[in-house]
Amino acid sequence: MTSSIYNQKWTHYKDQCEAEALLEDIWSGRYVQADLILEADYQKQLLEEGVGSFFSNAFSAVKSKIEDANEWADNKMQSFIKAGVEKLWDLLQFLRDRGFLKKYQTRNMQDVVSVFKRPEYLKLGSSMLIVLSQKLAELGAKALLDFMAGGAGTAAKAANWIQENVEKIKLILEAVKSFLDPKGLISVLWDFLKVSKFWQENQDTINNLKNDLEDPHRAFKAGFANWTPQPST
Repeated sequence: MTSSIYNQKWTHYKDQCEAEALLEDIWSGRYVQADLILEADYQKQLLEEGVGSFFSNAFSAVKSKIEDANEWADNKMQSFIKAGVEKLWDLLQFLRDRGFLKKYQTRNMQDVVSVFKRPEYLKLGSSMLIVLSQKLAELGAKALLDFMAGGAGTAAKAANWIQENVEKIKLILEAVKSFLDPKGLISVLWDFLKVSKFWQENQDTINNLKNDLEDPHRAFKAGFANWTPQPST
């Protein structure tokens, strides 16, 4: 019995480490090809063409990682989503502290991410966070994370980098906002999954996700609408 519990804990710890290692690899730029580190003007052009075009390079670069992640156990996908969300919010907090975001702008994003954490959407949630993380690495967001890790000692360097890369930071924010906007995210899902085996086998789940992204509180509202007060005794 004790041995079984130990093995379960070890497996859980190993899965967590592997999930977090993949996230760190993506953010480090390991899967970004040199010729995909594109100029800001070209990135803007891709974004103007649509969310699917903007994220297409990122998706292609990590497609095999997504396929691998779809075979993970639930707890491993949960570890990846937890780590990915924490890194994303740290980045947004860093930019908000420097005046690039207002507090209310992250609320809708948080609602969308909360949907990804639901057990029925773990595969889709981890897959989409892999794509978003890859896109942010492609845009050079790792530099901001390095400044965050450096603390006060890198404040002057961070200020200089931000001043010299304002357009790149705006693109990073647009990447996050367009990706986590329900309509943008649905567009990405449709473009990337419509020809996949996962799409063919999970259309009901994807349709439910579409509805929940458009209204993250849909289930609560439905439950409240069907609630009938119980007579007091």
